[in-house]
Amino acid sequence: MKGALVGATLLVCGSIWGCGSSATRSEPNNGMGGGGTQNGQDGSGGSSSAPNNGMGGGGTQNGQDGSGGSSSASGGSSASSGGSSASSGGQGSNGTGGDYGGPGAGGPAYGVRSQANILFSGHSLMDNPIPDWTVAITQARGDAIGWEQQIVIGSPIATRTKGEGPVPGTPPWNGYSRGKNRDGVADALNVLNELVSPARLPSGQFYDTLLITERHDPLDTVEWENTIGFLRHYHDRVTEYSDSARTLFYQVWPDIDKANPQAWIDYVRLELVVWECMAEKANLSLEAESRTKSIAVIPGAVALARLVEEALGGSIPGISGTEIERLNDIFSDNVHLAPVGQYLIASVFYAVAYGKSPEGAHAAPSLGSETMNAIETLAWNEVSEYFSSGHPEGRPLSECRTIIQNEVCPVYYSIRDRSSGCDYWGGTESPFRFPDDDFLYPAP
Repeated sequence: MKGALVGATLLVCGSIWGCGSSATRSEPNNGMGGGGTQNGQDGSGGSSSAPNNGMGGGGTQNGQDGSGGSSSASGGSSASSGGSSASSGGQGSNGTGGDYGGPGAGGPAYGVRSQANILFSGHSLMDNPIPDWTVAITQARGDAIGWEQQIVIGSPIATRTKGEGPVPGTPPWNGYSRGKNRDGVADALNVLNELVSPARLPSGQFYDTLLITERHDPLDTVEWENTIGFLRHYHDRVTEYSDSARTLFYQVWPDIDKANPQAWIDYVRLELVVWECMAEKANLSLEAESRTKSIAVIPGAVALARLVEEALGGSIPGISGTEIERLNDIFSDNVHLAPVGQYLIASVFYAVAYGKSPEGAHAAPSLGSETMNAIETLAWNEVSEYFSSGHPEGRPLSECRTIIQNEVCPVYYSIRDRSSGCDYWGGTESPFRFPDDDFLYPAP
């Protein structure tokens, strides 16, 4: 793997819903912009000096750098994406309850929870009010939540862990000290300190859920930013203090070409494979140490694609007008979300984290009750279907290499104006292989 790092101090345990006892313990320009700011925090920072991946430029929101580059290319086949459908997925008889209740083909036995301590780590596609609305939904459904957030606009996981460096006078792993906390204050949170001595949780409690995302150009971050290694690194930091901790890996999306939304819908469903394959390799590395698979994908982008479909088809109350006007009710630009889209993602987060339907929460009154009803039901349907018949913990890496090389990569590269290179993803040097001598996750 290009850009792999050295060293390893790995910790025992970390099941998705609990396990046994724990034990202590020259890259390309990512094009996402380095100077965007929000509430005084720095933009993504992304190390690099080799070719630009074509995602840069683009729109702004609240002062942050946009991402540019829309997915107007053909969406390709989504048959292997493990996408979800509109079936009900076992909602309660009154339409406001239910859970997905156990494993299906490829689904983990999650169960149902009424309390969680969640650390959110992400960028603008996880930014507030999404965590706040997740909290509001949780409380409206009568459940408990402790939480903190680390938001670094435009960032890959590498920026939120290893950080920038080596820089004279900068501590190692300075990325864990970057980002906007839940109070909206930039770089006021040291994640490693918060994990060992949580200031946001009741005394004696620790974080049991890491809800994290990668930047929205996943093939580039896998190749150049060691996504899987740093995902595993962050996961190990959380499981060090909680033997029931698990990681929920939130699938995000590329820019949408609002003149051709169907291509975006098709591609988002196909790209889910990449997120599943990242989770698979991280989980295999856990299993290789006799640890339980404890990293699962949140199908955020797939749920958003369903919302776009339903809105364009006239099935979402409160969304009307021309096709562009309906899309503008979901997206504030070509990638960031308007309140309708943000509320969907918050509903998906709740559904995955608690194993329950968000229906009836009505936690964003400004959207209107009928709109919230539709969004909450859609979120529940997508989550329950995915966790009963999808691949949340990953799919075989041999299948990953084939699908990514032949189906995902041609569209991904076309969006970014590249004409060749897909053979890499199916070849002997593909990052999607395990065992992998280059898959090295550094010590803290």
